[in-house]
Amino acid sequence: MRGYLDRMRGHGIDMPSWDDAWTAYRRAFVYGYNLWVVTTSVDPRITHEFVYRLGTAAATHQSFELLGV
Repeated sequence: MRGYLDRMRGHGIDMPSWDDAWTAYRRAFVYGYNLWVVTTSVDPRITHEFVYRLGTAAATHQSFELLGV
Protein backbone atom coordinates (compact mmCIF):
# COMPACT_ATOMS: atom_id res chain seq x y z
CA MET A 1 0.00 0.00 0.00
CA ARG A 2 2.90 2.37 0.66
CA GLY A 3 4.02 1.97 -2.95
CA TYR A 4 0.53 2.72 -4.21
CA LEU A 5 0.22 5.83 -2.05
CA ASP A 6 3.65 7.07 -3.10
CA ARG A 7 2.99 6.46 -6.77
CA MET A 8 -0.33 8.28 -6.70
CA ARG A 9 1.27 11.20 -4.87
CA GLY A 10 3.96 11.20 -7.57
CA HIS A 11 1.17 11.84 -10.08
CA GLY A 12 -0.03 14.82 -8.06
CA ILE A 13 -3.00 13.07 -6.48
CA ASP A 14 -3.86 14.04 -2.91
CA MET A 15 -3.74 10.81 -0.91
CA PRO A 16 -4.41 10.03 2.74
CA SER A 17 -1.59 9.51 5.20
CA TRP A 18 -0.29 5.98 5.67
CA ASP A 19 -2.13 5.64 8.99
CA ASP A 20 -5.43 6.87 7.56
CA ALA A 21 -5.12 4.62 4.51
CA TRP A 22 -4.25 1.58 6.64
CA THR A 23 -7.21 2.24 8.95
CA ALA A 24 -9.58 2.57 5.99
CA TYR A 25 -8.19 -0.66 4.50
CA ARG A 26 -8.80 -2.51 7.76
CA ARG A 27 -12.36 -1.15 8.03
CA ALA A 28 -13.25 -2.20 4.50
CA PHE A 29 -13.23 -5.91 5.35
CA VAL A 30 -16.28 -5.48 7.58
CA TYR A 31 -18.24 -3.84 4.76
CA GLY A 32 -17.52 -6.71 2.38
CA TYR A 33 -18.21 -9.27 5.09
CA ASN A 34 -21.59 -7.71 5.82
CA LEU A 35 -22.59 -7.65 2.16
CA TRP A 36 -21.77 -11.32 1.65
CA VAL A 37 -23.42 -12.45 4.89
CA VAL A 38 -26.80 -11.16 3.69
CA THR A 39 -26.42 -12.33 0.07
CA THR A 40 -29.01 -14.96 -0.86
CA SER A 41 -29.01 -14.81 -4.67
CA VAL A 42 -25.59 -16.46 -5.14
CA ASP A 43 -24.67 -20.14 -4.87
CA PRO A 44 -24.25 -20.81 -1.13
CA ARG A 45 -20.80 -22.34 -1.71
CA ILE A 46 -19.58 -19.05 -3.15
CA THR A 47 -21.22 -17.03 -0.39
CA HIS A 48 -19.65 -19.29 2.24
CA GLU A 49 -16.19 -18.90 0.71
CA PHE A 50 -16.40 -15.11 0.58
CA VAL A 51 -17.75 -14.92 4.15
CA TYR A 52 -14.93 -17.19 5.30
CA ARG A 53 -12.23 -15.19 3.51
CA LEU A 54 -13.52 -11.79 4.55
CA GLY A 55 -14.16 -12.97 8.10
CA THR A 56 -10.61 -14.29 8.31
CA ALA A 57 -9.22 -11.01 6.93
CA ALA A 58 -11.34 -8.99 9.37
CA ALA A 59 -10.11 -11.11 12.28
CA THR A 60 -6.49 -10.92 11.14
CA HIS A 61 -6.63 -7.14 10.80
CA GLN A 62 -8.72 -6.67 13.96
CA SER A 63 -11.34 -4.85 11.92
CA PHE A 64 -14.24 -5.43 14.29
CA GLU A 65 -12.22 -4.20 17.26
CA LEU A 66 -11.21 -1.12 15.25
CA LEU A 67 -14.89 -0.31 14.77
CA GLY A 68 -15.77 -1.07 18.38
CA VAL A 69 -17.90 -4.09 17.46
